[in-house]
Amino acid sequence: MTYKQSDVRAMNDEQVYALAKELRVKDASGMPTSEMMNAVIAHLVSRGELIAEDGSAPVASAKTSSSVAAVSKPAAQGITVVYPPYENVVQGFAGKTIGDVHRGLREAWSIEKMPRIYLTRGDGPVTQSDMAARLEDGDRVEFMKSSAEKGNS
Repeated sequence: MTYKQSDVRAMNDEQVYALAKELRVKDASGMPTSEMMNAVIAHLVSRGELIAEDGSAPVASAKTSSSVAAVSKPAAQGITVVYPPYENVVQGFAGKTIGDVHRGLREAWSIEKMPRIYLTRGDGPVTQSDMAARLEDGDRVEFMKSSAEKGNS
């Protein structure tokens, strides 16, 4: 089944949670609706089930700026979240922690439990971070796969 972003955003709380359950988004019952909405949209993008507003084609996994724009709300700045090959602008996470973003996207993007985390604030430097850091609009969070150490597999 396919969905338009505007149709998903127009859903009421009950419909969003029902779709999240159908998509098997983890911790669906414990998230605020705005976070669940973003997790559902990210999940639909990763499965190729979010179509362009004109219904012409699926929105690709957000690898390019044009697909990022198609998935994000243009009015708000949002938080850019990266976990290769995914990149998406998500709304509703300003003031929340990196851990909240991780929980919202972990299953949809198959993010490992303990990734390396890098945070960029605006035009500032990239810094290594942790799950407890609070986010602001315009931040960029990058989850990176942990590299295996020699002797560990």
